[in-house]
Amino acid sequence: IAGEVRGNVTRAVLIAVLAALATIVVISSIYGDVIARPFGNNLVAAWGSLFWSQSQQLPGGQPPVAPYLAAIAAPGAWPLWALLIVGGALLNFMIVPVYFVLISRMLLAWGMDRLVPAWFSEVNERTHAPMNAIIAAIVVAEVSLVAIYFLNYNLGFQIWASIVLLSLTFLMPGLNALLLRWRRPELARLAPFSRQLPWMGAAWAAFVLVVYWFIAVQPIFSALTAAQNPFAYIHQTGLDVATAVIVLAIVAFFVMRAHNRRQGIDTRMLFREIPPA
Repeated sequence: IAGEVRGNVTRAVLIAVLAALATIVVISSIYGDVIARPFGNNLVAAWGSLFWSQSQQLPGGQPPVAPYLAAIAAPGAWPLWALLIVGGALLNFMIVPVYFVLISRMLLAWGMDRLVPAWFSEVNERTHAPMNAIIAAIVVAEVSLVAIYFLNYNLGFQIWASIVLLSLTFLMPGLNALLLRWRRPELARLAPFSRQLPWMGAAWAAFVLVVYWFIAVQPIFSALTAAQNPFAYIHQTGLDVATAVIVLAIVAFFVMRAHNRRQGIDTRMLFREIPPA
């Protein structure tokens, strides 16, 4: 942000964040729930539920992808639907490098902030990119694919593991806003709505906790108590992998904190001084 945004950084970032949130609301709520409902959105949702639960009653044994549904509705236009399938497959391959770029830049920032080893923040002189971070992201992706397709995980693995791993992503902004005035008072003085941040953070954290209680905690607890073999359920849904990743991240955090202390690095000084514009 500091390198790309010009002018009034606070105003520009605030407008960008609000615009992004508005776009997400329009796409996920207004478009999906209001506009798409008359065109069979409920049918697609029910069909998708059968697919992800690996139901034996799945129509045609296929997921409700748009070309498949279109071929049923207008079978004479199958060349167009085939072209859409090829385009969708190519689009996935085109998006993959974007994900690796995004993940590698996060690792680069973590390395510069001493949250992970400095090896991740090394920039290759020839490519001008953090190749170590990119390679690490590719290795993790390959390990994840092996876990999904070769270790007897079903498709529900992707749902439950993603929901559990995303919990901190949704919860931490609220906790950060709630604790910012005490943890980083120098940043709180420059933050917009600094006086309202604790209340906003508390409201956000409470909202996320309530949502996760109904979409994750309660369903998982009910399934574990009803399952004849809870360990098999944990393995099939990928909860064991998600838990292992969270535990590994916590261990890595404290290992890096101990390493920084041994090296005489005080990470608390990272935000003590804001560089001049």
